[in-house]
Amino acid sequence: FLLRWGATLQIALRRLLAQRWLALATAAGLVASVALIMSIPLYSDAVYYRILQEELSQGDSSSNYVRPPFALMWRYSGSLYGWREWDEIGPVDAYLTGPAAAELGLPQTGAVRYFRTDTFRLFPAADVVSGAYASARDPLAWVSFAAAGDFDAHVRYVEGGPPSPASANPDEAVEAAVSRSLADKLGIQAGEDYVTFHKAKGEAGDRTVQVPVRVSGIWEPLDDQDPYWFYPVNVFENQLFVPQATFEGRLSSVLPDEIGQVVWYWLMDGSQVHAGDADRLVAAMDRILQRAGTLLANT
Repeated sequence: FLLRWGATLQIALRRLLAQRWLALATAAGLVASVALIMSIPLYSDAVYYRILQEELSQGDSSSNYVRPPFALMWRYSGSLYGWREWDEIGPVDAYLTGPAAAELGLPQTGAVRYFRTDTFRLFPAADVVSGAYASARDPLAWVSFAAAGDFDAHVRYVEGGPPSPASANPDEAVEAAVSRSLADKLGIQAGEDYVTFHKAKGEAGDRTVQVPVRVSGIWEPLDDQDPYWFYPVNVFENQLFVPQATFEGRLSSVLPDEIGQVVWYWLMDGSQVHAGDADRLVAAMDRILQRAGTLLANT
């Protein structure tokens, strides 16, 4: 058996050497044929891939802010559908920060979880203590408390530093970071004390929630074009950024409906996605959306 196979290979090799030019021409013809056959689908796939990337890069035509391709943002807006308690968003938060991203089948390069309260009126602490707090018509500014994952890694502090988690004592000031634009507008400096007021609606009627604030630092973005920023940076100018522990603990304990807005922002790697994958991705997004809406209506 082995000798027969060896003889066959020897005959084939001698035949090729005896007619080497014919063998080379045949091989070149086969290579050219395969190349021509494969070039059409490869070219078409490249064209569709480029069109897909360009379409996604254009973003939403209704907004001037363009997010990266394959960036997905899930959100719940309290101003539209009602303020929520922290416990109410727990199930959807566990889903969107846990197994949901894996359902897309794409590598995840980044994720941001963001929370914001309703608006507060901001006053200097000295004016409130001295009785100069006159009415709700003349606050220094209308602000919100906010928390975002990995926030300190994407900002620089031009004065002061990042805030520390607040204690459970309601009389102690909550440390918060203030944007440079708001600080320049109002003359705010690190270390200063302020007081915020919010009229909260509860089962027993309206009540005024008072939260003392100490400015820990003045921040500005390291790069306002960084994909980390899911909204334009100027959206966050009137927000007092606190650690997530402060939001989940101290603020949740004093506010009846602390969640004014919540955002889950994913950055996915779509470099290997082709036009043929579009239907699968859209179907996966629809499944995630339906599941999130079941866990928290209007997500």
